[in-house]
Amino acid sequence: MKVERFKLEHHMTQLEQILIAHHHGIPHPSEMPEYGYVVMSDDTIIATAFLRRIEGGFIQLDGLSTNPGMAPHIRNEAIELALSACYSKAKELGYTSILAMSMDSSTLLRSINHGFVRLPHALIVLDLTRKV
Repeated sequence: MKVERFKLEHHMTQLEQILIAHHHGIPHPSEMPEYGYVVMSDDTIIATAFLRRIEGGFIQLDGLSTNPGMAPHIRNEAIELALSACYSKAKELGYTSILAMSMDSSTLLRSINHGFVRLPHALIVLDLTRKV
């Protein structure tokens, strides 16, 4: 397994296939964060993780996904490598905190093991493209 920076032209097709397999929406290429990592085995993506810049010393961990066609222990190892790459990049960029959101119970358990703290706040979103 090796960690690579995400390259839209090289990795997007496989990422789309992984997201479809998980029944997630496909982001428009313009929505992809500047910093992303893929963990590869040969030419196959096993895991992905991305960082989105936020003001105030925060960065958001986003796009944590694994290839459902791979064995669980391989996906686990790959996601740990992707997370390590993100943590290192966030520190290198000078960020002091990482925010993340998830509904997945395994991801939430992993986040606690990594030192994340679950907050009682609710995430709310306003769609500015919708007519009110």
